[in-house]
Amino acid sequence: MTICERVFSLLASDGRDQKDLAAHIGVSTRTLSTWKTRGTNPGAEYIAGIADFFSVSVDYILTGEEKQYSVSPADEEVLSTYHALSRPEQVYILGEMYRRAGLVPSQSAGDEGKKAAEPEVSIGSAG
Repeated sequence: MTICERVFSLLASDGRDQKDLAAHIGVSTRTLSTWKTRGTNPGAEYIAGIADFFSVSVDYILTGEEKQYSVSPADEEVLSTYHALSRPEQVYILGEMYRRAGLVPSQSAGDEGKKAAEPEVSIGSAG
């Protein structure tokens, strides 16, 4: 099955309308119709939006297969405990985790932090 076929199969199975998908990814319904009639795959710039619209992974849109990710029991415990906290407590805990790991939080919630830059040390005499 091609990407195009998969997209229109998802539309049919979900009972959703082309105009809703078009609005979600920022194209005209005419563009979607063209993809369908010509069997053209959507451009790479639309794949993430399409996946988001159908609540599937980009992998599924591209390959038709969902990757299975396993989470250890310890990780599940950390996540469930984190989700039991209030939002201010979550923010505090995340900040503390970044600080202890020497990481700088990213602007995007799902991104991993970057290693904190080493502080610049200036050695010299003043005066």
